[in-house]
Amino acid sequence: MPALLFNISKNQMKTIDQIWNGILSRDCRLILEAYKNVERESQETIVNHLRKMVTEEGWHLEQTKSARIALDCICKSVKG
Repeated sequence: MPALLFNISKNQMKTIDQIWNGILSRDCRLILEAYKNVERESQETIVNHLRKMVTEEGWHLEQTKSARIALDCICKSVKG
């Protein structure tokens, strides 16, 4: 998770976990639901983090696949 997510309560962490579970779910409906339910700044953070996941080394193949699917869903939704 991005460094932006430090210094938060347990309830906030649960919410953040739920958001990332949705974003990385590989289900476009869940991805967009999670993405659209956060503020614009958080949306930018999510997209930037997903881009790192698909371009930088060190991520597990399955994480990279999930990130790529999420980016595709988000990009299609923003364009369409």
